[in-house]
Amino acid sequence: NTIYSSEESDAAVVRINDSQKAVAITCDCNPIYCESDPKLGAQLAVAESWRNLVSTGAKPLAITDNLNFGNPEKKEIMFQIKEAISGIKKACEELDYPVVSGNVSLYNDTKGRSILPTPVIGGVGIINDLSNVIGLRLGINDNIYIVGKTKGHLSLSVHNQICNDNSGTPPKLNFNHEKKNGNFILNLAKNIRADISGCHDIAEGGIIISLAEMCIKSKLGASIEIPKNIKKRNWLFSEEPSRYIVSVKNDKDFLKEAKKQNVFTKKIGKVSGDNFKIINELEIPIKKLIKYNNSWFKNYLGI
Repeated sequence: NTIYSSEESDAAVVRINDSQKAVAITCDCNPIYCESDPKLGAQLAVAESWRNLVSTGAKPLAITDNLNFGNPEKKEIMFQIKEAISGIKKACEELDYPVVSGNVSLYNDTKGRSILPTPVIGGVGIINDLSNVIGLRLGINDNIYIVGKTKGHLSLSVHNQICNDNSGTPPKLNFNHEKKNGNFILNLAKNIRADISGCHDIAEGGIIISLAEMCIKSKLGASIEIPKNIKKRNWLFSEEPSRYIVSVKNDKDFLKEAKKQNVFTKKIGKVSGDNFKIINELEIPIKKLIKYNNSWFKNYLGI
């Protein structure tokens, strides 16, 4: 009954036996964000789980929270717990996405040092018609759009961590934008065959990683262009929430619906060829990209 694993879409999708319905399941948290700002970090974890469900065409229904923290007898740890719970509450109220269960794991210390605050969010959603399920795969000759504005926030991003810059705060979260952009994707999913081939939320790694993942899963090339009104690095690697990459088959209907719902979209390129290409910046064959993706972990561990 598995339609998509979590490697084939933003959430695992499992058919409800002997029906045309399915459930989508996801699990998310960014402890780096939560260490900097536990309230905002927890809100972002809820929002990302919500967005992952939406990306599959599922209406988000509810969450379970798994609250992992250090020693609550330390004031700073109790502060993290209090703020994270407050953030989860706020996000769930804003997104109409209630908590229905959860568990707590405390005293996670080693030699007196606590783990990073890790309020993991497990989300579940419903897909009422299997024909509306969306995965990560691009469509041949599709145009590629971003849904949602990119301002270029880089603090605490994977990019900055790799560059040994761990300063700053998580990106801000606008719940109005989150809901508006997500509902736009859900409305498209109801007519997926006419509008979009694939969808991926933009999270860790930013636009470049999200698009590379879509190309790898599709074994298709893409050519994109960086807008001129923003720094290249910020546009490529920003991890701001409320954004999606979509592979669009029917531009006319897509843009008409975006205008109707007052949703910001930006065409960034096209699905074409056998290479992953950022015009004037980078070009690599998809076969080589897949090879690197499949081997990097073993190389990193030296096995």
